[in-house]
Amino acid sequence: IIPNLGKGKENRILVAINQADMAMKGRNWNYDRNKPNWKLVNFLEEKVWSVQDRVYEATGIIVEPIYYSAGYKDGWGEQSRPYNLSKLLYYIVKAIPSEK
Repeated sequence: IIPNLGKGKENRILVAINQADMAMKGRNWNYDRNKPNWKLVNFLEEKVWSVQDRVYEATGIIVEPIYYSAGYKDGWGEQSRPYNLSKLLYYIVKAIPSEK
């Protein structure tokens, strides 16, 4: 896929790690503040570095993965708030070429 992205392909690749709130089986997520605590941040950052290294090894391209939680409604209608979703949207918009 990457060779077909054309010129500026380095700026058009987005890697996003979903379900940040469920990493470590939901432990170390601060549900009141809707964000990971320091243990989970360290765990997620290790995942980011791992993905970054693997993408670079396979393609020679440096990516900056982000982690997020899309939020969800459970079976009782309780809404879980998203985390870093606006950051993901920003990265998507930034990666879209200005011209086709």
